Order: sequence, then structure tokens, then C-alpha cells
Amino acid sequence: RESRHFKRSYLRGRGQKTKAQKRALRELWPEYGINIKGNELEFSKQYDPTVPLILDIGFGQGESLVALGSKFQMCTIIGCEVHNPGIGAALLRLAETELTNVKIVRADVFALIHSKRILPNLFACFIGFPDPFPHTVSRRLI
Repeated sequence: RESRHFKRSYLRGRGQKTKAQKRALRELWPEYGINIKGNELEFSKQYDPTVPLILDIGFGQGESLVALGSKFQMCTIIGCEVHNPGIGAALLRLAETELTNVKIVRADVFALIHSKRILPNLFACFIGFPDPFPHTVSRRLI
């Protein structure tokens, strides 16, 4: 279990992964995924800390993530999502486009923001659903 000093921003839905999404999570994660240990991101060697970062929080099936990666090729795009079927679908989309500037973090957005390596280079942040639970004030992102 990850150690947290914050309340989660999401409620985990189970969802069903397709065979292609399961394969993508297994085979494409090493290329596009960023792991978190404690509060630190484990960036791959390709990461350039001088390049501006764009966060895409809650990217769903990956449409927005791929669009941002295509439009802002001079930036590093980091997608943050917790829903495994969506991450699998996004990995499949990324593999089709062969974008090299997009990475995915499978974690709560608060864990990502607490990483010391994100905020200094943050250029923009896109949030798909800032208030996903309108009846639960404590889980709002904004």
C-alpha cells in the first residue's frame, strides 16, 4: 500500500479490462509508464527536466492525452489516471501514434502533485472532471 498524507481524490470503480487493454498494461507500461515510490516519480532516462510539463488529470480513455501530446510536442505530457481500463486504452492509443513525449502515472493526483519534480517545470494542467462527486465536497480537486 502507498503511504498517503491526504484524502484520495477518487472512488475506485472496478471496470472490466479488455484483452487488448490487459496486454497494453503489461507490455506498454515500461515504455510509457512512470512509477511512484513514496512521493517521488521514477522518470526514465528520456526525461529532460528543462522541458515544460503539462499535466492531464483524469484523461479517461486517452483521447485528450494523445491530442495534447500531438499538439505540444515540445513539452512532456504526463497523464494521471487511476482507472486501469482507461490507462490500457490510452496506452494502445499512444502506441498507435508513436508519441515519445507522453508518459502516464497510475496514481492519485495528490501523490503526483506532492512530487518535488513536477511543480518546478509545470507549464499547464488540464483537469477533465474537477468535481466528479458533486455531493462530496471533500473529494473536489478545485
